[in-house]
Parts: sequence; C-alpha cells; structure tokens
Amino acid sequence: MDNSNTTIFEFLEEAKESLTAYVYVQIKLFKLQLVKKNAIIGGLLIWLLILFFFLFGLMLFAGFAFSFWIGALLQNLPIGFAITALIFAILILLITLFRKQLFINPIIKIIIQQQMSDIDE
Repeated sequence: MDNSNTTIFEFLEEAKESLTAYVYVQIKLFKLQLVKKNAIIGGLLIWLLILFFFLFGLMLFAGFAFSFWIGALLQNLPIGFAITALIFAILILLITLFRKQLFINPIIKIIIQQQMSDIDE
C-alpha cells in the first residue's frame, strides 16, 4: 500500500511540474503575441503620423498656390489669401464636426481588429 501511495505522489509531482511548464509557456506565448500586436499598432500609428505631416505639407503648398491663383484672377492677393483662409476655416470646422466618423471611430476599429486578430502566420 505504501508503494501505491508513493506512485500517486510521484504522479502528482510530475503532473505539477508539467502544469507549471505549460503555464510558463502559455504566458511566454501571450507576451510574444502582445508584443507583436503592439508593434503592428505602433507601426500603424507612426505611418499615420508621417502621412499627416506629408498631407500638411501638401495642403500648405496647395493653399499658397490656390491663394496666388485666386489673387491673380481677382487682381488682389490679400483677397485671394482671405478666400483661401475662409476655405480652410470651413474645412477645419467640418473636420471638427465629423472627427468621430472620419478619424476616431476608424482608428479605434483598426486597433480593435489588430488586437482581436488571430495569429495565423
């Protein structure tokens, strides 16, 4: 009887070691998956930041070109710049009013999709 008790205790000890190793591997896997998803999201945010700066430069030069063009058509540069400023003010107002639909909700959706995606690779 003592021999069977020793066998059960040995089995339980081996099962405990196997379970501990399994939990350790699962924690490591979770950490690696989290790092991968955070790296993807970080890369996406950096890409969006770079895109923002390029769009800012584009809008700046397009605004100057439009201002000079309208100013030349009206033969009054200050009015051309005023019209451009008014157009930009209207664009800023519209973007501010629709910021959730245009920016916040799509970015949140992309982040959630990245967090919930399975690792198929």
